[in-house]
Amino acid sequence: MTSLTQRLQRIQPALDRKARPPITIPFGDYLPDLPEFANPGALTMTGVIPRPSSYAPLQDLTAQTNAIDDICRGAASFKDDSGNTFVYAGDDTKLYEAVGSTFTDESKGGGYSLTSDDRWEFTQFDTLVIATNGTDPVQSLTIGGGGAGMFADHITSTNVPKGRHLATLLNFLVLGNTNDATDGVKTNRVWWSAIGDSTDFDPDATTQSDFEDLKDGGAVTAVIGAYDYGAIFQERLITRMVYVGSPLVFEFQPVHRLRGTVFPGSIATLGRNVFYLSEEGFFVFNGLESQPIGEGKVDRTVLGQFSVNDRRQMSAAIDAENKLYAIGFPGEGSTGGRPNKIFFYYWPDGKWTEAPKDHEFLLRTATQGYTLDGLDTVGTDIDDSNVFDQSFDAAKWQGGILRFGAFDTDNKLAFFVGSNLAATLDTGEVQLTPGKRSLVTKIRPLVDGGTLTAQIGGRALLTAANSFDAAAAINDTGDCSVRNSNRYHRMRVNIAAGGTWSHAQGVVVTSRPQGER
Repeated sequence: MTSLTQRLQRIQPALDRKARPPITIPFGDYLPDLPEFANPGALTMTGVIPRPSSYAPLQDLTAQTNAIDDICRGAASFKDDSGNTFVYAGDDTKLYEAVGSTFTDESKGGGYSLTSDDRWEFTQFDTLVIATNGTDPVQSLTIGGGGAGMFADHITSTNVPKGRHLATLLNFLVLGNTNDATDGVKTNRVWWSAIGDSTDFDPDATTQSDFEDLKDGGAVTAVIGAYDYGAIFQERLITRMVYVGSPLVFEFQPVHRLRGTVFPGSIATLGRNVFYLSEEGFFVFNGLESQPIGEGKVDRTVLGQFSVNDRRQMSAAIDAENKLYAIGFPGEGSTGGRPNKIFFYYWPDGKWTEAPKDHEFLLRTATQGYTLDGLDTVGTDIDDSNVFDQSFDAAKWQGGILRFGAFDTDNKLAFFVGSNLAATLDTGEVQLTPGKRSLVTKIRPLVDGGTLTAQIGGRALLTAANSFDAAAAINDTGDCSVRNSNRYHRMRVNIAAGGTWSHAQGVVVTSRPQGER
């Protein structure tokens, strides 16, 4: 008589071959620093930006202006007293102002001579835009005043320090990493102007202008003016700069020892928060402490492919609309040290993504207003209320809407408002049948549009490399037919450039268990 156990043993192979119900695997976090097996996230997540429960497309750059003459080495936007927006940019020899869609050379006579380490930094002080690069004298121009005059040397006092970094803090202009005729180069010096007078740098108890040589921490690499405090970043130290009035004027309070940044271009600010990359990885500083945001996620990946020799080419900006900190740099595959990678950090959920995108300099700027000539692109009949529905003094025509943008490889200011870039999203590596192989036969992408293909990657041993099969197109039922028998699997979805879609959430996988072989 055959026992129940013997009967089950005979039919077990047939049960093993039966397809199990499809399972849903969401796209997890981008975690390239973690091992491939049992990674709760993914090793590949490109061409997308994070959303709370999905990933959204990253749009391509669309040029908004004419080109400046050379590679952008710094840029920023500011508003005049009437609310009109102007963009300022610099290259190795010139400074420019953009009115509408046109950049105009507003350099002082003779131009500038940036060295291989120099970058332009900008700040607003009252009605002035002030610019510095560390080699040339500090420059200034009345915001929106390019038509009435060029940039000119700003400091008029007996002491005329140059500064590699600058910021506006309360009613002071602050320079960091300075060079002056008396003391020469002082990489650890912080020097501030007279209160209310950014042209006066003569130390004086009455005007409150003075300087401070920081005793340790290395060179000053950034000066940040937050709402109620300053943050001084050095190579190995972060210090709070707090106004206390005469006679000290400012008090310098070390916050982090042995943690600073050697990457000035990695810094981007949002209110009191300062995002930055240290030699340990990514952090956000709130004025009192730093919290890690890249540990176990992307720190090793970014630092492993970025050379400190290319730090001049690094830039960072805030995309406020999408709640993103973005950092661009020359990464793997870069040509001639040009920036070709952008990493995005979504601060509400702590998620990261990556985009292979050539560019020159990232920035948060604002839309430009219209000149009289520029209004011709909107309409030529000023009496047409369907087009010109508001007064010409209205904010609609002044610009000022915050945008995340970049200078593209043609030296033009561009916004990320073009067609959707190509995207690739992976699941983590999973073992669908614990202890056994699985045959995967279908992948259904959970993406709400676009031209989609899917790939299956697998390996039988953890010591083997994961190899992806050829991409399979999606059929009329929404599935991609694949066939891969392995112990460990990864699913990949490819979304072609130019398609229309909003959310990528994961995949539905159809498989069946297989015995050992």
